[in-house]
Amino acid sequence: MATLSLHGLTKRFGSVAAVREIDLEVQDGEFLCLLGPSGCGKTTALRLIAGFEVPGGGDIRIEDESILGLGPSQRPTAMVFQQYTLWPHMTVFQNIAYGLRLRRQGREEVQRKVTAGLELVNLPGYEERYPTQLSGGQQQRVSLARALVLEPKILLLDEPFSSLDAALRLRLREELLRIQRRLRITTIFVTHDQEEALSLADRIALMRGGQIEQLDAPSRMYAWPRTLFAAEFIGAMNLLPARWNGPQLQVGTLSLPQTPAARHDMEPTVAIRPEDFDISLESDGDGWPGVVEQAMDMGHYRKLLVTPAKAPSSFTVYAAKSLPVKEGVAVSVQPVRYLIYAGDEAPQEVTLGNDSSN
Repeated sequence: MATLSLHGLTKRFGSVAAVREIDLEVQDGEFLCLLGPSGCGKTTALRLIAGFEVPGGGDIRIEDESILGLGPSQRPTAMVFQQYTLWPHMTVFQNIAYGLRLRRQGREEVQRKVTAGLELVNLPGYEERYPTQLSGGQQQRVSLARALVLEPKILLLDEPFSSLDAALRLRLREELLRIQRRLRITTIFVTHDQEEALSLADRIALMRGGQIEQLDAPSRMYAWPRTLFAAEFIGAMNLLPARWNGPQLQVGTLSLPQTPAARHDMEPTVAIRPEDFDISLESDGDGWPGVVEQAMDMGHYRKLLVTPAKAPSSFTVYAAKSLPVKEGVAVSVQPVRYLIYAGDEAPQEVTLGNDSSN
């Protein structure tokens, strides 16, 4: 398909910098997710690529050719919006064929491409239906087919599943990934849903304040978020203020196992995933004693809010379903892996039984 390059891409709305000097290289056939909270600039970046916004600086290149001088209809891109944007007075066939007819393609070519598009999104036989006769998921499939029949080099998707229920979002995510892998089309997908990004992307560009906070493979970003913002945004994370007591790092009066070399000039924060605790109903001298304040059954595991006896704040722990844990039960928890953040430095990782790394 195509590569995409952003060089110093910038967009301001008055005094607000929505996108600030973004540099990004997207590889041929890659599925990249722009992830971040509302207002971080991810949708603005997508609209700049599509041509619906004009940048205040920088360049956008597809296959190493600038597309800044091209309007949206002239660019080798196609966009699927959050809202379905289907013409209500047109049939499914007419909606999908709309862009092809604007390009003055012949009747037989239009028929062939629309039929192939409907097969691709698993909607054969729906040609004569109107949008009001379709479910939300079916309408979004039609929107996707309408974009794909144009045979774009770059597919752009702006939170296309956010208005759908959870079960349908999951099915359509799987469907989209199947189609993207089959076509090998370079895809930029905007979302604020971390689960969506982690399950779909080859790489995630986590955005904050108009800039890219971290660019990484999903597994790497989850395991080793490079900043406190990334640690808090990606997955569930306990962020615990800590302090140095001589060479020992402590949360409250609780000591952490295998503390790495101390940095006394910086206030540390300890980050622990809920699944990176060992939990026991037995009293353990090496563990942190506490009480379960809340127990929530999440299906195949239990989510616990634990208040430790000697720490300043509660934290979340995941327990195996086989462990009979309920509210008010005394437990002992032991961190088996944690990250230490101090200033702007990359985090230090500690895994129980190993020396610190990274």
